[in-house]
Amino acid sequence: MLQEVGFNDGVPISEEFFIENISGKHNEDICHILFPDWDLKKSLKFMDDKEAMFRRLASEQLKPVSGLNKLCKWIKDRGLKRAAVTNAPRPNAELMISILGLSDFFETLVVGSECERAKPFPDPYLEALKALKASPNHSFVFEVCSAILSQV
Repeated sequence: MLQEVGFNDGVPISEEFFIENISGKHNEDICHILFPDWDLKKSLKFMDDKEAMFRRLASEQLKPVSGLNKLCKWIKDRGLKRAAVTNAPRPNAELMISILGLSDFFETLVVGSECERAKPFPDPYLEALKALKASPNHSFVFEVCSAILSQV
């Protein structure tokens, strides 16, 4: 989609650029990085289209990694509390959780845009801890993006 709107002169972005500027970031922040001159309406339309494309592709292609069910069973068997914390839009997060068969696994879902500040700020993690009535001193995080940036 970035090529279609002429971003980077139509040249595909590198994996490094994606990781540094897009992956794990809130859509509003992505818009400011990629399209600083676009008005809000145009940026939001692009992001809505991007998210619709993601949901279509996820529905067709998303599969659980090997060992996921075994890990989830191990965690549940030990009575550990579980939350999903993401900057993804809620519909995307709920879709991925459902496709991966994790709807009954997570006790709560915290979405960055629904917090005062999204990741990389610690707010979403703190909301999850509050919802789970858990202590940060007795918690751990599996994170795709660096949890260190969130000061967790």
